[in-house]
Amino acid sequence: MSLMCMCALSAQHVVDGALFTDEVDSAESASLARDYLQEAVRRVPSSFEDPSTDLVRSYGFLALLGAQNGNHAMVHKYLGLYHGLSAQLKFHDESKWPQDIAECDREVQRRLWWAMYRLEIHTACVLGNPIRCSESQCNVEYPRGLHHPAFIPGCDGQFQDWYAGWNYTTDLYRVLEHAILDFRSKRSFRVSIIGDHGRPPTTVIAERLSTIQRDLLPQFGMAWSRSPDSGRNRSGFQASNIFCTIHLARMISSMSGQNSLHSACETADDMISSLNAIPLEYVRAIGSTLVQQLAGVGHILVGVATRHRLSLDDYNLIKPVLTSVIEFLARLKGYSKTASVAEGRLADQLADLNQTIVLNGASEEITGGEATSGDTEIFSWSPFLDQIFPDANGNSSDIFSANLQADFTWPYPTDDT
Repeated sequence: MSLMCMCALSAQHVVDGALFTDEVDSAESASLARDYLQEAVRRVPSSFEDPSTDLVRSYGFLALLGAQNGNHAMVHKYLGLYHGLSAQLKFHDESKWPQDIAECDREVQRRLWWAMYRLEIHTACVLGNPIRCSESQCNVEYPRGLHHPAFIPGCDGQFQDWYAGWNYTTDLYRVLEHAILDFRSKRSFRVSIIGDHGRPPTTVIAERLSTIQRDLLPQFGMAWSRSPDSGRNRSGFQASNIFCTIHLARMISSMSGQNSLHSACETADDMISSLNAIPLEYVRAIGSTLVQQLAGVGHILVGVATRHRLSLDDYNLIKPVLTSVIEFLARLKGYSKTASVAEGRLADQLADLNQTIVLNGASEEITGGEATSGDTEIFSWSPFLDQIFPDANGNSSDIFSANLQADFTWPYPTDDT
């Protein structure tokens, strides 16, 4: 059952260009993906009459597939089923797993738990749902172990522990969880019953991101280009994922403070410049989650523009950043329907801003239209992010130039004072 679901998920990634080769029959791949999906949905029950870890895995794979397809209903359905069965099986607490569990099964369950945690945080960020499995309430260790023994062909032994990079990304999603909660709390009319204590969360988040960045292993400090060494490729993929996630966490965290339009544009521009330097194969392999997050950055900037009285200087600041986002999405639209729809929406919204600037001479408050592309909405940024700023007054062809081990320039204050 879970094998069929895994095949469906893998086939969809192939359709979306995740393989490091162009020698793929797109029509055949699309047909296989549809067949696998149909069979997977048929095999997976919605009841918990026969609970098992195989069923938990199946729900997880189908939720991930919904995210890759941009099918929000599918994500919510199977992610909800996953949470329900996980609670019944005490999946969140490793000490309550069966005592006789094999080490291999324990490792697989750890990977599944943290993969689904990351999907939960992603959907909270993109779709606006509440976070149902806080990192502070789970007791599951990270996956560990070497994954490329020396006898495996195509591996020279220099990039064996690539899974450590996967764990770095999980660290970043745990930080992102608190950035989202901090953002929401500052825009909610209801405060915690115990009040707010300690240092400003924005400061803590910034410090934690800096610590993760500083402690990166060398193979994850830069995204290596495609190589015959599969371990090296996996490390390059993890480095790209780390890079994208840390920028997203910075973006969400920056919105929690009292920041200017200039800060938002600088953060977004830094993200896009860095993404443009990552080999496109890795960007495609990361999948729709990156596209959704990047489109969300564009939506953030549109939200900033619609809530400011833009001067001509402000407009000239935000336009090239939005244009960069649109151009990057255009590079992916041949592989991703999500990217194609997001690019069209943002292009329409930028056209609305252009027209308003022309009509109003940059003197009237912008009221951007809600642009749409097609009858089916593939991407919908979190409604929480529609409340943005409500009261704001290595020079080598083998690596990309942005180095994660260099210091970040934080474009926003590190405290809320």
